Amino acid sequence: MDLNAVRAALARLSPGALAALGASELAGDEHRQRLQTDGLWWIEALLANALGEVLGLRRLPGVPAERWPFVVAHGFEALTLASAPAHAVPMRIFSARLFKLAKGWQSLQPRWSGLLPELRAVHEALGGSDGLEPLTEALTDDAVKASVLQRGGDLPAAELAGGHVLRALDPGEGHARYRAHIDALLLGTVPEVLDFAPFGAWAGAAAANSVVAMQWTMRDTERFRAACWALLRGPAALDAAVLAAATHFPLLSDTPLADQTLLAAARGLADARSACPPSWTSDPFFDASLVLAKNGNAYDGAAHQLAAERLETAGEPERSFVALQCAAFWSRCNRGASSPDALRAAKALADRQA
Repeated sequence: MDLNAVRAALARLSPGALAALGASELAGDEHRQRLQTDGLWWIEALLANALGEVLGLRRLPGVPAERWPFVVAHGFEALTLASAPAHAVPMRIFSARLFKLAKGWQSLQPRWSGLLPELRAVHEALGGSDGLEPLTEALTDDAVKASVLQRGGDLPAAELAGGHVLRALDPGEGHARYRAHIDALLLGTVPEVLDFAPFGAWAGAAAANSVVAMQWTMRDTERFRAACWALLRGPAALDAAVLAAATHFPLLSDTPLADQTLLAAARGLADARSACPPSWTSDPFFDASLVLAKNGNAYDGAAHQLAAERLETAGEPERSFVALQCAAFWSRCNRGASSPDALRAAKALADRQA
């Protein structure tokens, strides 16, 4: 995947096609500067809208761009929207324009054949190979429309139907696991998960939802500790903004949520320290999590910066990068500005690993 080709395809989109993506303009220098200020310098910005959202790709060191997850940022938090660029267009359109939105269906259904060539060009530039056929099938199916438009307050049924569509738009084992996880939470069951790695790009989101579901009722269980540990080893700004109820269609707002979810996880881990295995307690992320649990809303990210240094010394540059993302988040969250030291360290780490 060539990012220049992607940007060229995006630049050819009409206003209507941009709107179909929930965007209004290409991301520019001002958006990239804002991401940097907010500690989200690890996002390759592509599109933006008047709501303050920036759409782009999550940079993964040592991983080719065609495997970078597609994300949306708002303020200093972000959410995963698709496992890879190849699924970005259909996942964004369905999530942002169609779920529970009758006006979205009314706008897109009659215009879809005209918008499709433009959107298909972007989809193919991003690595999509299915011609947007699964999205077209869903968009032109009135039964799908009826199933995802909430009626009579039956939100769980609409959520489950929407999750079923999303599975088809972003195929893959990790994503399927995540959708099944959310389905179970919607039905009041917390899945027995001790290892979140098989969720791939959705590991943080699955762990965050588990932490929120269990934090008041199942704090003493092994699976609660596993969810806390999985969440705390990921980028703090990403996928932790979880409300009390699970949803296939999370949204970001001007009110931060990730900090409280992460703090609950850190305190849960600290309370159960004696039950945690040595492989956890010897990890630099564990020490940083204990500092977070102790300092709470006064935490400035310094312990994660130290963890990043330890991880690079131990030969784990990818995890060092994640620790720097956490340092940037916490300094932005509790100090009002992302630490420039974290950005400088990330750039230096990239240079050393080049």
